[in-house]
Amino acid sequence: MKKIAEDVISVSVGDQFGACLTEDRKIYTWGVNEFGQLGTGDFQNFGTPSPLDKMASEGRELNKVACGATFVLCLSQAKEFLEVPPKSLADHHEAKAQQIHKGILSVQRKIERQRK
Repeated sequence: MKKIAEDVISVSVGDQFGACLTEDRKIYTWGVNEFGQLGTGDFQNFGTPSPLDKMASEGRELNKVACGATFVLCLSQAKEFLEVPPKSLADHHEAKAQQIHKGILSVQRKIERQRK
């Protein structure tokens, strides 16, 4: 298992995923990424904690991290709530539709080959 080098000051879990905030204010996420809630810009699942560089680069001092069922929020020193940027739900549905379409085409090709 991958270890986080810094001390963790806040941790939270959602529905099959988690997030933590380290002492040096880096956010790490891991787990199921079905809705893009890990903030990695894709829908890939991660079995080990992965740092979110985008949140660190915004320059806000983060104090806490909290997960909902399919989202991650952070509380800043200035008492602002910041959402870890998820992949949009529209992108999610489009990606799922493309997977289904590819599956249908694959089945159609197999049927056509069997008919020959």
